[in-house]
Formats: sequence, structure tokens, C-alpha cells
Amino acid sequence: MKSRRKLLLTLTVLFIGIVLSACGNDEKDIEGYWSNESSDAHTTAHISDGEITVNVLPTLSSEDVESYSGTFEKKQKGVFKFTVKESEETNNDEAGVGEFKIIDNKHLEIEGRIFEKVK
Repeated sequence: MKSRRKLLLTLTVLFIGIVLSACGNDEKDIEGYWSNESSDAHTTAHISDGEITVNVLPTLSSEDVESYSGTFEKKQKGVFKFTVKESEETNNDEAGVGEFKIIDNKHLEIEGRIFEKVK
């Protein structure tokens, strides 16, 4: 009877450990600087402590850099919802809502664009 309890306890602890390691800590995985180079713009994102800042530098035009900042929250494992507003330096108060996904520890998908971790 005692050996059966020990086995059950061991299996339970093992199962909990597997579940916790599978859950991971997505918030820590996404913190840092991310970059996307496309034909029309160079976009960077800085993610830290529940906040996201995105800078868009157009490469084909003389438009000014657009800067957005806001917050994000976890929607499900590996998927986050964000809400950003354009910086105060511009007259446009346009807010944006979207989501980003963890592809792997070096890549994120933000609104259909693949970002690579810089640091």
C-alpha cells in the first residue's frame, strides 16, 4: 500500500513538473528588442513589463518615423493582444489593436510580419 502511494505521489509530481515546464513563461520569452526589414519600412518593437513600443521608419518615402506605444496582455499560450496609440508628437490619436504570436525564441509574428529578436 505504501509503495503504491509513493508511486502515485511520484507520478503526480512528475506530471505537475511536465505541465509547468510546458506552460513556460511567455512574458519573459518576448521581452526585448525585435526588428522587421521589409521593402517599404524598417520596423522595430521593444517589449518589456507589459508594454510595447513600435517604431516604423519608411524606407521608400520621406515620411516621418511613426511611433506607437501601449500595453499587451496574454490571450492564450504564445498569443498576446495589444493596444497601442500613436505618440503624442503627432496630431493623430489613432489607436491600434492587434495580436502577436511567438513563433520560436528568436521570432515573433506581429500583424502578419515576422520579427527577429535583436537582443
